[in-house]
Amino acid sequence: MNKAAPWSIKGVGFDTREAAREAAQREGMSVGEWLNEVIAERADQDGDPAYHDDDDIDAVSARLSRMRDNGRARRRGEEARARPRG
Repeated sequence: MNKAAPWSIKGVGFDTREAAREAAQREGMSVGEWLNEVIAERADQDGDPAYHDDDDIDAVSARLSRMRDNGRARRRGEEARARPRG
């Protein structure tokens, strides 16, 4: 099975899709990446053993990279907003 196959979820309203898109953008992620992370974190909180990838070095490395990149993007945004315009 191809894990990267496109798919859609019926019944997800416009406001929910927009909220997910905006949240993903704030985190510097695609909607798919953001959904994967949010769902995995929720499943982990709920004790679903299928989502315990904390020991997977690739998953940890990818998450650290995203955190680093998100921090850099936020700093760039803050610096751009602080610059005088004109």
